[in-house]
Amino acid sequence: MHQPLKNTVAGSYEEQQWHGVEEDVGLRAVLAGYPQAILFSGHTHWELEAGHTYYDGVGKLPAMVNAVSTAYLWTDEDQHKDGSQGLFVNVYEDRVVVRGRDFERSDWVESAHDEIRLSRRS
Repeated sequence: MHQPLKNTVAGSYEEQQWHGVEEDVGLRAVLAGYPQAILFSGHTHWELEAGHTYYDGVGKLPAMVNAVSTAYLWTDEDQHKDGSQGLFVNVYEDRVVVRGRDFERSDWVESAHDEIRLSRRS
């Protein structure tokens, strides 16, 4: 999804002046029925070094991941920053591993490494 839900991942918090998805409440209700889903969102361009690049769903919603930006970045100090970052996503039978990559530095962003466990289906 392009925009994150309010108060989930970096750049989506009310104190960051986020107004977000107009149908936030309705979309949360739909997503609550799919806790096994993983929602990737961008729009905010928030850099991977910021906190809150991953939201675990707190037992009510699917996991959500800030998909960052390859064009330019935004910081927790509410500043534009030149840069290009993105995610590598590896899917396994029991988990999804999401790793952040800084494309300009050709290096992994160690703080952006999340493992999402998949529940077994019968």
